Amino acid sequence: MLENYLPKNIYNGIKKYLDLIDLNEIRMRVDAPIIVTVKNRKYYLGENGFCDKERAIVMDYMALQSFVYNLCENSVYSINDYLKCGYITLPHGVRVGITVLPVVVKQLLYEILCIN
Repeated sequence: MLENYLPKNIYNGIKKYLDLIDLNEIRMRVDAPIIVTVKNRKYYLGENGFCDKERAIVMDYMALQSFVYNLCENSVYSINDYLKCGYITLPHGVRVGITVLPVVVKQLLYEILCIN
């Protein structure tokens, strides 16, 4: 299921070296290395699995924006209320937490200026 949403390099880094059952969290922030939590331990994620901070995949704004659009099937409007709550629930009960700096006009999400 993750392959439908995550950028390919991130999904491949996870799938090659991790048992997805043990994966607790993937933390992606703009201009920061990706951190995965496996069995309650945090690791940096590189193209080939766990790595040190210097070799970790750094998420850029466009990749993170693409990820969010994949989550909502290219309709941010359809998940407007979920974004206000800070998370999106995917099929199979998977929850994706999102922290954003939104511009809300008349209680509708108008634009996302920053994704942290």
